[in-house]
Amino acid sequence: MKLSFVVTRYNETWGVCEPWFNSVKDQLGVDFNDIEVLFVEDGGDAIDEDLFIGYPFTVKTFNYGHKGVSASRNIGLDNATGDYVMFCDCDDRFISTYALHLYLKAMKLGKFDVVKSPFLEDQVIDGELKLIRHDQDITFIHGKFYRREFLIENLVRFDEELTIHEDSYFNVIANMLAEERVHEMSPAVYLWKYRDESIVRKDRNCYI
Repeated sequence: MKLSFVVTRYNETWGVCEPWFNSVKDQLGVDFNDIEVLFVEDGGDAIDEDLFIGYPFTVKTFNYGHKGVSASRNIGLDNATGDYVMFCDCDDRFISTYALHLYLKAMKLGKFDVVKSPFLEDQVIDGELKLIRHDQDITFIHGKFYRREFLIENLVRFDEELTIHEDSYFNVIANMLAEERVHEMSPAVYLWKYRDESIVRKDRNCYI
């Protein structure tokens, strides 16, 4: 079972991106030959590709200028070769070293179109960093794998005209078409990382 990760970056430093890469490198019980990362630069100065040397999985880079997160994710999807694909923000990370092992175990249970786990979101509330658990979520793309052929066959893509709500648009369509072929794991193994520069962090009402 081959896994593709589409990771998009817009001007974030390597210091912001590195924890995600390290959280994949630290995974246990997986064959890294079956993992590819499609790192899509959405404009700005590109990351030095030498920084990817030494990771045990394949990293493919793309840079077509600033097109927006939806277009960047579609570029990654178009070039992915895995059985399942996950779309990740470059500043997030897996919080369990067995995360991918658990996803793969779930995928082998049946031909699911969507395999997902609850995810944790950290945010500052009244000056204190708190963790919020999201269960049964179809608003955000975090912590979700999609069967690539299912997306292609049903023309499920990100709407490139959207600058917010692109996750909701994609997820609602994917879950509606998948119907009963959705599997949710019980442990939360993915972290949506807090960062002040995020559009969603600046305006918590943009997803209401």
